[in-house]
Amino acid sequence: MNSSSANQHESRLRSASSLGMALLGFALPLSLVAVEIIAGVLLAIFIVRQLKAGKLSFNRLDLPVAVFVLIRLLSGIFSPHPELIGKGLTYLSFTAAYALTAWSVDLGGARNWRNFVRGLVLGGVVDSVTSLYQVADGVSRGIGLSGGWTILGNMTGAALVLGSYYAIRGGLFPKRYMDVMALGLIAAGLAASVCRAEWIAAFFVLLPAAVLYSRRFSALLGVGVLTVFLAVTPLRQRLMTITDPFSNLSGRDFIWRAAEPALAERPVFGSGLNSFHAVFPRWIRPWLVDTGPGDWHNLYLQVTVESGLIGLAALLWMLGSLLWRAYGKVKAANSPAEQALAWGLFAGLGFFCIAGGLSVFLVRIPVIILVFLIMGMISRGER
Repeated sequence: MNSSSANQHESRLRSASSLGMALLGFALPLSLVAVEIIAGVLLAIFIVRQLKAGKLSFNRLDLPVAVFVLIRLLSGIFSPHPELIGKGLTYLSFTAAYALTAWSVDLGGARNWRNFVRGLVLGGVVDSVTSLYQVADGVSRGIGLSGGWTILGNMTGAALVLGSYYAIRGGLFPKRYMDVMALGLIAAGLAASVCRAEWIAAFFVLLPAAVLYSRRFSALLGVGVLTVFLAVTPLRQRLMTITDPFSNLSGRDFIWRAAEPALAERPVFGSGLNSFHAVFPRWIRPWLVDTGPGDWHNLYLQVTVESGLIGLAALLWMLGSLLWRAYGKVKAANSPAEQALAWGLFAGLGFFCIAGGLSVFLVRIPVIILVFLIMGMISRGER
């Protein structure tokens, strides 16, 4: 292949990667089937490209991710409940999104990531409008097109966080009013999900964004948002539960206490992937607000029960290392665009770490992909 043909091939590959990442971002809040197809195609292209190159590129931040994935894999293989690990291994397979980021950054860098965030925001707008229509039609909590308020809360929260930092420092869309309209609709979709953990997480990780933009304007905006919440009865009632969180855990305290026997029985290696239904005491279910829970409603507890204390240590190592690296990128940024990306990635991962105290992103494929894409983007600047 001559140099001209090679350049044309590389150009087509760059265009395909940019379009693929944008489509993946758009599909994440909307369609699991589309997400699986797009992610599968992108991963296949990545593997073929790596095989042709004859080498794989690694950096030191890949190690904690690899260790976490390996421990999770082993806890599934050696589970005392092997009949349940199929779904858990399916969830684990989508950590391949981390590899997709390597390909995206190699080919298009920050441009590809900006296109991904744009796609995520646009998909979040569609999902938010759908959820607002559902609430207006009498549904108590918006579920969007994904079919679940937790996915809606996670996706709109992450899109709001990532989009806000781009809009403030680098500009997300060509016109400022487009940023404001899109992010406003996504914020409304997040409110419609009535997911308190995601509200809290978004609030805390957007505080630095408020300072970056305008303290006075941000204070006025905060007062305006709070006024809306207080004026709308369902939102006000849900918001007021935050003032007494221990009495309004929606049965989570019962779920968490039910984990004690499983933790005592296998504290080091855990009970295996997807083992919730095998170890959760059935007699507790009638006492819960949600009588059919499918996970431990806490990321850190989920990993500990499934993969033991070594799994929890690996999770904390992975998240801590990447958060520290993301914060380092914020301090090292040389331009508003770089700072927007760095702050967005730091806040995006921080959002999931905070929300993980009351939910589990490792059991929902679109959210898993988004989290590992964020982690992959954080790590790729480290060579």
